[in-house]
Amino acid sequence: MELYLLRHADADTEAATDEERALSEKGKEQSHRVAQFFESKGLKPALILASPLRRAQQTAQVLADSLGIELETVRWLACGAKPDGTCGNWQRGVWGRWFWSATSRT
Repeated sequence: MELYLLRHADADTEAATDEERALSEKGKEQSHRVAQFFESKGLKPALILASPLRRAQQTAQVLADSLGIELETVRWLACGAKPDGTCGNWQRGVWGRWFWSATSRT
């Protein structure tokens, strides 16, 4: 299994709350460049997981749309997530669903 970690692209600094901060114009461009990089290298993850924060959703959506892959929003990737809880959620939830779905196709 290969795991790619991607932080959200550049975001505006002005918003009512941190969770509502949207991608800046620079961030939108960065997201498209990352999608182009993935396409040019033939990288196509089985799944994209993203936090519910607006800027993370916007970044992930560009990649998901460009590559034609599923985007799943998971609360445990939001700000303040603890490593122990995140790893436990990964093992119990997403990894199990992905593993069984991938092995049932072979």
